[in-house]
Amino acid sequence: PVSFDIAAADCVYDGNAHGVQVDAQGLDEGDYSVTYEGADGTVYGPTSEAPHDNGSYVATARVENPNLVGEQKASFTIAKAPQTITGPTSYSGVFGGPGIVLQNAAKTPVTFDLVQDADGSAPVTLQGCYATINAAGTARVIARAAESRNYYAADDVELTISVAPAQLLVAVDDAERMEGESNPAFTSSLVSRANTDGVEVRYSCAADEKSPAGDYIINASVDDPNFAATIVPGTLTVKAKPEPDPDPDPGPGPVDPDNPDPGPDP
Repeated sequence: PVSFDIAAADCVYDGNAHGVQVDAQGLDEGDYSVTYEGADGTVYGPTSEAPHDNGSYVATARVENPNLVGEQKASFTIAKAPQTITGPTSYSGVFGGPGIVLQNAAKTPVTFDLVQDADGSAPVTLQGCYATINAAGTARVIARAAESRNYYAADDVELTISVAPAQLLVAVDDAERMEGESNPAFTSSLVSRANTDGVEVRYSCAADEKSPAGDYIINASVDDPNFAATIVPGTLTVKAKPEPDPDPDPGPGPVDPDNPDPGPDP
């Protein structure tokens, strides 16, 4: 018989192989072998390769020299490792702009769940890690990394996505009318990186039917949470009515039925 020692230590998963230390004084490496096998429900081996993954294991060191006898066993575990979700916790975008890629990561795949508002709406929609912008506002997203063979589940992380209103330039068109008339329907040109279909512009002007001739400012406003409007006012020109002729030509007098063609004056 041969006396030798085998030492094993519990550890935490790190992706590396973890085996035992054999103290076999007087023996060459070819005189003994070490095999590993799963224990307590862990399926592994038997194999000479040291395990990498979480689980419980038994290592057996056995003398292989036919002239010698000896065997030692040792048990050890590889525990699951903790993990954390890394990456930004706040993202920003602009209505009408490109979508946002959520860049959070962990040891296991990260999933993202959108937290709906009380009315069931949200300014973005999620597909995987890509957020499509639908409206201005703030969205809450929960990032999760699930438990796996070698990792515990990470603590959830709350993310925020802030979507700013798109810039909108409202250039009010100039208009004109005569005194005493009603104001015409005002118009404007809209310029924005976002789609302006459906944007309602409201106009105001101090001039009315009783206003004298002159220039009046045409103001505008946009009440849309998806846009931050800059207004360039227009001008309404009220033109004065033409003055009546103070000495109009009376024209020919009435025709005498008894002398319809009086001829030239003598």
